[in-house]
Amino acid sequence: MSSLVFVMRHSDGHVPLLWLNDLAQGLGHRGWSVTLVTPRCPSTPRLPLHPETNLVFLDTVFFGWPRPRHWRQLLRKLDSPIIVQSCDLQAHLWSRLYPPPHSSVIYLSLYLDFPPGGNLAAKTLRYLHRHDTCICSPFTNVIKRLQAFGMPQDKLTLLPLGMRPPAGPSKESPAWRTAWQFPESSKLIVALVHFQAVSQIKTVLWALDILRYAYPQVHLVALGPGDIIEPWTHFLHQLHLDDYVTLIQGLEDLVSWLAAADIIWITADIPHVWFFVGLGQLLAKPVIAFDSPLMRELIEPAENGFHVPAHDPVSLARQTLLLLENGDLVSHITQHLEHYGTRHLDFDNCLDALEQLYHAALSQRLS
Repeated sequence: MSSLVFVMRHSDGHVPLLWLNDLAQGLGHRGWSVTLVTPRCPSTPRLPLHPETNLVFLDTVFFGWPRPRHWRQLLRKLDSPIIVQSCDLQAHLWSRLYPPPHSSVIYLSLYLDFPPGGNLAAKTLRYLHRHDTCICSPFTNVIKRLQAFGMPQDKLTLLPLGMRPPAGPSKESPAWRTAWQFPESSKLIVALVHFQAVSQIKTVLWALDILRYAYPQVHLVALGPGDIIEPWTHFLHQLHLDDYVTLIQGLEDLVSWLAAADIIWITADIPHVWFFVGLGQLLAKPVIAFDSPLMRELIEPAENGFHVPAHDPVSLARQTLLLLENGDLVSHITQHLEHYGTRHLDFDNCLDALEQLYHAALSQRLS
């Protein structure tokens, strides 16, 4: 049996690990032997991984890179041939620059976000991926950037984006609101933020302040990674919004909060933010996100959400008010999202496409 190795690092939102955890379980049920590998980080959060997930932490030496000896020891223990699929820039770097223990290692790369721009990045990535069997991404705009970098056209593959519907709460979670003592009459906005990014504070809280002048019955829950909370609480006091905002550090209860939301704001400037948009859509919740090329691929305005200019509190408040005052529009978006996952985020389609890539890579190596 051949072995699959997914290589990634911990990011702020831990999206690669959460999403690849689902992929590993799905591929495992199809007979693949899958190992998730990530360099050990100083504080590993509690993540809802599947019990059968084979997650390996490698000790690091510098810049979060694992010890080469530990990497080679891991590969020697696995059945050959081995497919190594790196899933972020750091993983592309060290997994290619470290020599493999034997020649039966096949390399694939998966881009879940935009690579950095510039001539230096283009030359570096062309060098790193020169022996890769396949370079793939679920996003058209990422594939276009890799094409502009001069990646071989025959190696580039556009994958269907698939996400497993979140386990846990249903699409409505009144018990969650009751536990936090939110008034029944309030509309709940759940905003994905980054507490480390102080520049986001004014955008998010100003948007709420503007919104409350027109629609007072609203409460904001801001949750996300990062540990700098004091500037948020200070600005809350300045705007007299203490009673209308709840700050939640961490993503352990992410799905429960999204399920309880009436509207979701995606304002965090973190990698792989598409994952949180997809979760909201699978829960049939209207999503308002800061505009970006990836958001334009995921969000069709007035059909499954909206995107607004980044860092523009007035536009964010205006678009939210449109939803709060237009029940027919919310019903239209909700009904559209009821079947959105089946049509656009089908998890089995994603697994089928990946299996085809793996079989093709193995056939190419054997030929």
